Amino acid sequence: MRKVSLDIAHAFKGKDKRSISNTSTDGKRILLHGNEIASWSDDNDLVVSMCNWPTPTTRERINTLFYVLDVPFCFYQKDHVQFLRHQKSGLEDSFTTDIRSGDHYSFHKQKDLHSLFDTNSDVWHIKHMEANHEYLIKR
Repeated sequence: MRKVSLDIAHAFKGKDKRSISNTSTDGKRILLHGNEIASWSDDNDLVVSMCNWPTPTTRERINTLFYVLDVPFCFYQKDHVQFLRHQKSGLEDSFTTDIRSGDHYSFHKQKDLHSLFDTNSDVWHIKHMEANHEYLIKR
């Protein structure tokens, strides 16, 4: 992780303003070269997009943000195709899906109500906003 990515991600998490080189945040959104790659929704969900720039830098900024916010996912590229993958090990069914680099994806975590005594039992709601499709991933 690059220092600029960590500094911006921590400022975004704390809802603070910060600008370093080609990346900035006002605490509500993160801009990379003027493109909004992350924001907080009205419901306080995290919304991310590569803004049709599926570059190593864009993926690194978003993946560092995921790390700082403890969002157990990552973007990666294989054979020029972008993917979203669940990062936590120990899953029976690992979640990976290809994504469209210009589309927006929202991330929301809630406790699994069926596992009240299991502190590691979260359910992640990932919504592909343009397709209005939602994935539910249990950690």
